[in-house]
Amino acid sequence: MKLAKKGQESHMFQWIFVLVAGAILLGFLINFGLKQSKQAESGSSTEVSKALETILRSVERSSDTFKRITIPPTALRFSCDDTGSNYRVQGSSVTSSLQYNLVFSPTFLSGNEILTWTRDWNVPFKIASFLYLTNKRTQYVFIMDAANQTSFLLNDFPKNFTYTVIDPSNPGSLKLSEFKYNNYAQYQFIYINQDPSANLPPLPTLKDNVSIISIQPPPPPAPPTTPDQSESLYFYTYTPSGLSPEKESFYLRRETLYAALFSQDINTYLCNMKKAKERFNILIDLALLWVGDVSTEIGSGTCHDLLDNPSGTPGILQHLTTIKKELQAIQFTIGSSDTPHAQTILTEAQGIELLNDDLARASCPQLY
Repeated sequence: MKLAKKGQESHMFQWIFVLVAGAILLGFLINFGLKQSKQAESGSSTEVSKALETILRSVERSSDTFKRITIPPTALRFSCDDTGSNYRVQGSSVTSSLQYNLVFSPTFLSGNEILTWTRDWNVPFKIASFLYLTNKRTQYVFIMDAANQTSFLLNDFPKNFTYTVIDPSNPGSLKLSEFKYNNYAQYQFIYINQDPSANLPPLPTLKDNVSIISIQPPPPPAPPTTPDQSESLYFYTYTPSGLSPEKESFYLRRETLYAALFSQDINTYLCNMKKAKERFNILIDLALLWVGDVSTEIGSGTCHDLLDNPSGTPGILQHLTTIKKELQAIQFTIGSSDTPHAQTILTEAQGIELLNDDLARASCPQLY
């Protein structure tokens, strides 16, 4: 009996040993798998970061260019605050700065590709290159207006982006009331010269992320708003409970209108436009120094008066001075009365453009 009992105990200890050894081996395998997974995620994050950095480096040299960048499946988070703009790749603890780039994107981009588009912002000379980021999971819905101003945006808009056009005046077109939400990550509705509350799409479900941007027409007899003007811009969110109260800002030429469209959030738009304002201020100061030095060197005559003519028809220096003053007055805050300042900047920029052409015709040094 004792021998049988000892045999049973020995057999039991063998099983215990096997279980313990198996648990240790299983733990080792799980730990190894987790490390491999983390290394794979880290590798993917590094690959995504390198791809994005390549885009950012090339943006200044590739105006009005569309690109499709394939990346490992991941998610990118973009943010902007008083300290600057940055992005972070899912799975990475590192936040990368966008200090020197003007990037307009949804807060989140997920998937295995990034769609990019660049446009130069000229007022009237080049101020900056804007980089717009999106992907196929974001759908843009353009609502055609009676004055046909929306078509100007559509002529620019890259055909590779996910978008649809709804024309209320066309009986054969899809009606906005018939629009279907088809599991896109985000929807952006764009209205020009229209009040969106008068013609809304169906209420979204809780899972649908819907934004609306609207440029409502000025009161008659003013002409219809155009993308290359400067007008008030209204941001809304659209949820199952209805349309949110409007948040007002402004745009200055169509490049900033696209910036608002791709940002999808007024705070992100304004934050990045503050960076654009800083760039604008620096270039205006440089232009003022150049015009002042050249006009002094020339002394007098046609070239001098085109550059600097304080007592007669304003020269380029006078237009630049007004732009600097109006630019300083712009707040870039929600609801601030910035549109009149932006309209004045646009008028002064058009004056500079005409005078710069006159400088060329008179064989004078040109500003740009």
